[in-house]
Amino acid sequence: MNRMDIAIVGTGPAGVSAAVTAKLRNKKVALFGSAELSAKMSKAHGIRNYTGLPDVDGAELAAHMRAHLDSMDMAVTPEQIVAVYPMGDYFALQGAHDIYEARSVVLASGVVMGKPWPGEKELLGRGVSYCATCDGHLYKGKTVAVIGYSEESWREALYLAEVCGHVLYFYGRRHEVPLDGRIEVVDERPTGIEGNGAGCTLLTQDGSHEVSAVFVLRDAIAADQLVGGLATDGPHAVCDLQMATNIPGLFVAGDIAGKPYQYIKAAGQGNVAALSAVEWLARQDQANHYGRRTSTGAIQHTSKGPAGRAHRDVSCGPLFVWRRCGPTPADGTPYSPKSLAVWRMRCAIFTPKGQLRSQRWHPMQSSAWAGSAL
Repeated sequence: MNRMDIAIVGTGPAGVSAAVTAKLRNKKVALFGSAELSAKMSKAHGIRNYTGLPDVDGAELAAHMRAHLDSMDMAVTPEQIVAVYPMGDYFALQGAHDIYEARSVVLASGVVMGKPWPGEKELLGRGVSYCATCDGHLYKGKTVAVIGYSEESWREALYLAEVCGHVLYFYGRRHEVPLDGRIEVVDERPTGIEGNGAGCTLLTQDGSHEVSAVFVLRDAIAADQLVGGLATDGPHAVCDLQMATNIPGLFVAGDIAGKPYQYIKAAGQGNVAALSAVEWLARQDQANHYGRRTSTGAIQHTSKGPAGRAHRDVSCGPLFVWRRCGPTPADGTPYSPKSLAVWRMRCAIFTPKGQLRSQRWHPMQSSAWAGSAL
């Protein structure tokens, strides 16, 4: 599997901006989301504060962004990412059809409006799912319910109709749905989800429905459900001005990063997030030049000192690197070939995020080698 440098989740202004910036910095980039770009943006009637495009509507703005991507041969992978797993020195991204790997990730997937349904989080993975393509085959021949929010939800429901015995479709938010005899549209407002041992009970304002599973198909997945361990504040991911989160290598941009929800603000944050990801990758490459990272992302020294002793492992603390400097001591007096070789020891101090904080070189002879921290 080819590992990307930067994976970008979301094809709104933030995601497109991040993809363009990362591609200009010669990184291997994958952009995940709708090939038609953001449905929310495309339906906007008028956008009057997008610099350089006065009084443009959402469809026109999306067309400009699509043309920009095409001009750079930047393809969109039309797949919804349903989970992102930090794996130490890379991320695994679970899509509906495949697993992808990337050294860093920019989340520009939007924000989930409103609160989750009562029981939704508690039953996630135990009867509640966010991905029809991922989990539909588990309910072959059974009755399932879909809470849909858009036309994309309806398309996923059509897939469920092919593999499941019966599909009940409920509106999470009103939208147009075509007639299809394989799906029963139930005009009842959902109020909650309960587990019943054999499956789930979908509660509505008019009653309840016993089903094997409930598929909640929103346009976006809540940040804390998308990435386990991600620090959040309500529906938003917590980030700094460089769009970095509490998870090293993971950046956010756009609505998921907080208010105000503005297209031009999202585009700017996408640019910043991509540049931050590029800088973060450079720091990792620099660290890996002197040592290697363990599965948890820690720096591990692999060289040996002049006396042949390997230094202890370190975790984003002092990193010692020995480098032979030839038969010339610090005072410039040549040594004979039979003399002890002179070494210099580099002590590099890294912050917990992997940033190089300070470094010092120290001349030393192999006979006086010591492995203590400076």
